[in-house]
Amino acid sequence: MVRITSSVPPLWLLHLINPVVRRLLQGPLHSIVSGAIVLAEYRGQKTGNVYQSPISYRLLDGAVTAFSGAPWTRNLKTGDEVDLILQGRRRRTRVEVVEEPAAVANGLYRIMQEIGPRRLGFWFGFDIRGLPQPADIQAALTGRRMMRFIL
Repeated sequence: MVRITSSVPPLWLLHLINPVVRRLLQGPLHSIVSGAIVLAEYRGQKTGNVYQSPISYRLLDGAVTAFSGAPWTRNLKTGDEVDLILQGRRRRTRVEVVEEPAAVANGLYRIMQEIGPRRLGFWFGFDIRGLPQPADIQAALTGRRMMRFIL
């Protein structure tokens, strides 16, 4: 039996950890986390303020690919320019935001085939029991979007 549940850390824990991760990603010790986490720098849609959010990622079809349902992702629209701090280097990218549930599930499924369900669950906030198929993943992705940052 396949079971997938969300295992995103509580908000209070993210507020404690994210400033540390931001500093690590921008400093000489970035290699500690930069193989799995990227720092996205983007502008707020209403305020125009610059924000930074660390996000787990994988390369998929040559694009830095991330999945999230966090409120900050509503600031990203397809075609927006987003700076990434990727493996210690700043890179200007264009984002493609994918919200169609089947396409998001397919992207996550392809990454799962590459890295396995346990690592996928750990890095992208799921507790996965069994070997899920795309339909199983789609059911668990309610409210999540896929962001593809084109280098």
